[in-house]
Amino acid sequence: MGAYSVRGERAQMSVMGLTQDFGHPVLVDLPRIALTKTVPPAVRKFAVQRPELMKFLDGAAARRVILFRAPAGYGKTIIAAEWSQRLREAGSLVAWLSLDSDDNEPGAFAYHLARAFESAATNLGREAIELLQASNLIPARNVISSLLNAVAETDCETYLFLDDFHVVSDARCHELMKMLVRYAPSTLHLVLISRTEPRFSLSRLRLEDELVEIDVPLLKFKPQEICDFLGDALCHRLGKAGIAKLHATTEGWPAALQLSRIALTNSADPVAHVRTISGTSRTISEYFEDTLATEPEEVVDFLLKTSILEQMNGSLCSAVAGTSEEAAILEALEREQFLLVPLDESGNWYRYHNLLREFLLDRLRTRMGDQLQDLHRRACRWYAARQMWSEAVHYAIAAGDYPLALEFIENCAMSMVARGDLLTLLSWEQQLPKELMSGQLEVKLALAWGMSLVTRFKEAEVLLTQVEAGTHAALGSDLWWRCRAARAVFCALTEDSARGRDIALECLAGYKFDAFNFNALCNVVRYAYLKSGDWKAFYAVPNPDPSAGEASYVLPENYRLCLYGLAAVKQLRFDEAFDFYAVAQSLAEKYAGAKSVSASMLTALIARLEYERGDVTGAEVRVLDALELIETTAFHEGFRNAFFVLVRAAAVRGDYTRAMSLLNRAERLSWERGWGVVVAMLLVERTRLLLANGNVSEALALMPAFDELHAKHAADLGASIRTWRLVAKGLIDAASENLEDAAAALSEAFSGLLSTDDRFIALRVGIDLAVLYDRLGFLAKSHALLKKLMAWGAEANMPSFVLDHERRIVPILLKARDAAVFDGDDLAIRFVNGLLLQLRERLQAMRKSAAARPPDELTARERTIVEFIARGRSNKEIARELGVAPETIKTHLKRIFQKLSAESRAQAVVRAQSLGMLKTGAAQAAL
Repeated sequence: MGAYSVRGERAQMSVMGLTQDFGHPVLVDLPRIALTKTVPPAVRKFAVQRPELMKFLDGAAARRVILFRAPAGYGKTIIAAEWSQRLREAGSLVAWLSLDSDDNEPGAFAYHLARAFESAATNLGREAIELLQASNLIPARNVISSLLNAVAETDCETYLFLDDFHVVSDARCHELMKMLVRYAPSTLHLVLISRTEPRFSLSRLRLEDELVEIDVPLLKFKPQEICDFLGDALCHRLGKAGIAKLHATTEGWPAALQLSRIALTNSADPVAHVRTISGTSRTISEYFEDTLATEPEEVVDFLLKTSILEQMNGSLCSAVAGTSEEAAILEALEREQFLLVPLDESGNWYRYHNLLREFLLDRLRTRMGDQLQDLHRRACRWYAARQMWSEAVHYAIAAGDYPLALEFIENCAMSMVARGDLLTLLSWEQQLPKELMSGQLEVKLALAWGMSLVTRFKEAEVLLTQVEAGTHAALGSDLWWRCRAARAVFCALTEDSARGRDIALECLAGYKFDAFNFNALCNVVRYAYLKSGDWKAFYAVPNPDPSAGEASYVLPENYRLCLYGLAAVKQLRFDEAFDFYAVAQSLAEKYAGAKSVSASMLTALIARLEYERGDVTGAEVRVLDALELIETTAFHEGFRNAFFVLVRAAAVRGDYTRAMSLLNRAERLSWERGWGVVVAMLLVERTRLLLANGNVSEALALMPAFDELHAKHAADLGASIRTWRLVAKGLIDAASENLEDAAAALSEAFSGLLSTDDRFIALRVGIDLAVLYDRLGFLAKSHALLKKLMAWGAEANMPSFVLDHERRIVPILLKARDAAVFDGDDLAIRFVNGLLLQLRERLQAMRKSAAARPPDELTARERTIVEFIARGRSNKEIARELGVAPETIKTHLKRIFQKLSAESRAQAVVRAQSLGMLKTGAAQAAL
């Protein structure tokens, strides 16, 4: 206690004799303390404003205890100091005490509390200090009592801020704090600023709603706060995409943002610099080095060894680090808020902050590189012992133990398929030596499932054939039956629904399957009934047995919900479809993640409904944000709906070039995958586009393609393909003024759609037919059909089938309305009036859009790049096409985002299209 002037026999005694063992009374001079201990840090003039956090704190001001609890570098003290200034300006009394190691003793602690109160108002600490001056034997509790009495006698709200409270570990000091909390008058509020939770219990305060905690989630910077922190100039240079990247990299950690700000400010290309920020960046790694230098050697060893773990608990850490002390170290690190992110409510699982883990892994490779394989093998064994096979495989591959990885894959492959984690499974197949796969029938069957479900049908066919050959000698075995189930699903996914149904019914009648295979087979049967419109049979197919456990059949359940949604759409029950899709999406994200195959399938289906409800831009952006995954993995229903949205959205803007480019890509992929009906649908969309641009001869040239499709798929898809052919023929005949032939073709197609109760598709064909009847002068037929169509459209709240016709339909609708066609159906009348209003507003918006341009027009090169993005090309693919480096494309993208105020590639495309910037055909020329 060298800072104190103490006279007496025992040099180690506490200030003023506030503990018990002191011997004879002596005269004591009260020590002077540094003024900075009782003055909050100055709030910087240009400190970033965090109004939401300040508002939250103002709302918490009446609580007895306000606890700031977060690791170093989260700005706890700065925020607390700013709030203390606001409180003082509002008329409250504010006492501040910055704690250090000298306060870890009850005498010093009580004395410094008195000085802090005295700094807030002389009368608050005077009596306590006079007591200390009068006698060196005053118990610390008496000092606290005196301070509490002084606060109680004032009418002012009083706040005591205790900064760095985590340095106080002495149990006697905590007893004094408990006394402060327990007997605090209603006007006294304690603000604790700490890296750890106080060692005295806060449970009663939580129960009484007298505690407010400001923790990491509240202290982390949000993207807008990062922008405010960096300043307008740097924020503008980074753009929204750069800010989003910086937020994701730093996870909003203020210290990392502060360490990165100077380098970003001085960088010639801050967007490129953001991509280089990591735990190994010089300023950040130096910060971590300084932090580790203060930790004991065993803690540093623990941190380095456990950095291989993506998530961890005490037992796993002990297994990897190799001693029994790791659980205690992890608990201590969590208590000290050492940049650990909790992963569950119970506080059992954690992960390191991304930047910290990157730093630790780098140091691990440098210092203990020879131990890496062994550490991964330890993690692998721990997970395997608990049958957590997916994680065990991950660490076995990391350890280079491929035979062991293959053994574990056999244990978990089908469970991964069941929950929809397909891409992880297929990525493992790429990492394993091919020679190890020979004879692995169980693994091959799981991979065949995975390949089928992500539309890699040729590879799936090879694997299925190998498994079928391998089980030929064991007909009727469990593996043989499961292979038959996979074949049924393969048929359904390749549009051979009739054959799939037959195999599925054979399987269901011949064998008792597990929940996954049973429900998958039921979906195959259900899908066949969906296509035929046999709703009685569709809804009679058994639903999953809940007792089997949701996790065992997540993927089939996802598909079941999708099929129920598609059935609702066919019957124009859109709200019901939205509900099914929402449940399915939640399930997919829960088990497989928001960027999974299952989730992307839902993205396409939801986007189609959004489009039909009139949200063209929202639907297009939704698809574009997931287009790569949809394009490569979505089953045919999701695929065709996604490209319908993109093509129609381009057509709405009059972007003929983009619409045709999208159709080229979608048709090619559909031909490759054998999706005959999808190709036919796309050919009809191409027909519509060609005719809209007056290209009748080109549209007529498409008819042989329909004939080729029909010949190829006559046995299974002939009726569906013939319906689409009739639609195309009717449209072409109408454009060629062969009106009666057109009416006959469209009428037959319309009837064919209704024979399978597909009112959804029938609406679009029906509106074509109603327009045609009007042209023929068959007003009674036109009006009768319009009455039916408008009633259906109103029921579904589906304006798009009319809006897509734009001006051609307006006079016909007006004529029908004036003829009282819709009288008696209030819902239909409101729907028609709404359609006419929307058509008028759309025309006005198009006129305004044609005149509007952003301040900075895109250059020809930038338009080319956006066009490539619109086609789903990656940066590397664009760079190859244009003969430049990928970094050059990234630089262009930065400028494009800034000019278009876009946050993502998808939004940049939609924004550029809406402003008419992509009509020059620049990308076509580049191709």
